[in-house]
Amino acid sequence: MSNKFSSRTWMQLLSTVKAVLVISVLTVFLGIPQTLLAESASAILKGAPEQAISAWEAGLLEITFIDVGKGDAILLHLPDGRFAMIDTGYEQTAKKVVQTIRALGATRLDLVVLTHHDKDHVGGYPHIVEEFPIGKVVQSYDFRDKKKTVLVQPGTDLVDEGGVVLSVLGPWKSYEDENDASLVTRLAFGKIAFLFPGDVVNKAQSDLLNRNLDLHADVLKVPHHGRYLGFSPRPFFMAVKSRFAVITSDEPNGEMPEGSVLRMLQESGNTVLRTDRLGTIRFLTDGKKLSYQTEFGGSM
Repeated sequence: MSNKFSSRTWMQLLSTVKAVLVISVLTVFLGIPQTLLAESASAILKGAPEQAISAWEAGLLEITFIDVGKGDAILLHLPDGRFAMIDTGYEQTAKKVVQTIRALGATRLDLVVLTHHDKDHVGGYPHIVEEFPIGKVVQSYDFRDKKKTVLVQPGTDLVDEGGVVLSVLGPWKSYEDENDASLVTRLAFGKIAFLFPGDVVNKAQSDLLNRNLDLHADVLKVPHHGRYLGFSPRPFFMAVKSRFAVITSDEPNGEMPEGSVLRMLQESGNTVLRTDRLGTIRFLTDGKKLSYQTEFGGSM
């Protein structure tokens, strides 16, 4: 798949509806005319009801890594039509996240997974709660919205319907490091799998490996935005055996991702996809084949 917007079209969108740029790549993925995109973007800009423009159709799984800089905000559109979310990004990127969720057709989030309390993962949560009805919030320890929050243990299936299984793999114990305490989940749909390990590094990665869990995934959300602080993730990468590695990062900080981490990912056979270079990244699968599209033109 190679359809792309011209650079002029991207610049027009950047100047008018920057927060919902993801709409453009989704329409290209379906082959929807650019005129339709322009009309929809204009309607949103003028305050008209937002129109959902999405490549998803019943029976497909769509995973969207929303570009929020060095943070995570991952939207899951399940084959049965429901939406779920893993982390919510920063408070300052919440508006973009909300607009993107709406642009992808969601009016409700049946499940929100909060991996840990760092502001780049849960800062946008209060805004998400204000904008969308939420079915259930899950995490590995208490959070501010205790009425909705459910604490989960490894081995729990958060979703097990329509051929999709979203399983909790960790944490198995308490950690002093907030990152190591991240809730780790794996989503399987047919022959395709995604691994969402939050920011686990150091001890938590070793513990996951020692438990002989099924960590294999076609797509890995690289932990801690590609920064390991001297700890080698090579054994973890080799166990996951992913084809695609998504790094949610913000290049200007100059610290993430680390060059050594990029080399290890490439040496283990990954195509590395970075939000700081490619913008929002979206995967679509029928459980057999897997394709992706990026905000700034890359596709497969």
